[in-house]
Amino acid sequence: MTTFTELPSRSSQNVILAYDSISAALWASENLTDLLRKKHGDPAVNLSSWNFGVLSNPAWSDLATADTLNADIIVLSTTSKIMQVLPPAVEHWLGKCLSRQHNGTRLSVVAFFRCGDNLDGVDSPRLQKVKQLVQKAGGFFFAPAITEEIPCAV
Repeated sequence: MTTFTELPSRSSQNVILAYDSISAALWASENLTDLLRKKHGDPAVNLSSWNFGVLSNPAWSDLATADTLNADIIVLSTTSKIMQVLPPAVEHWLGKCLSRQHNGTRLSVVAFFRCGDNLDGVDSPRLQKVKQLVQKAGGFFFAPAITEEIPCAV
């Protein structure tokens, strides 16, 4: 398990955010910004956002995958009370993103998952699936649920 401070350090971060709702996107972007400030001071952040729903469309999924070619970090965020696993289209998209390695760099994936007001725990099926995909691809994985580096609600 990687802690956020162990992720590769850059003065500028290209971030792809995939989310299930606007509240999940806002929660993740605010917390990611706070974590990056703690680590890097005030890095430049180039953010692209993709809703989970559009990732089920092959054309949009391909565009979102191409968007990750220059990404340093992929952020996944959900606040769903009913979604115990990630949608298959999101898992497939993440797998495609992780399968590409450019210039020998390892992609970092940050999972901001909560169910209502509670962060997903270590035994969360969706958290474990993402961790497995990232580790299999040799990437860096970070989840605040495990390290308790962020508050649950913003």
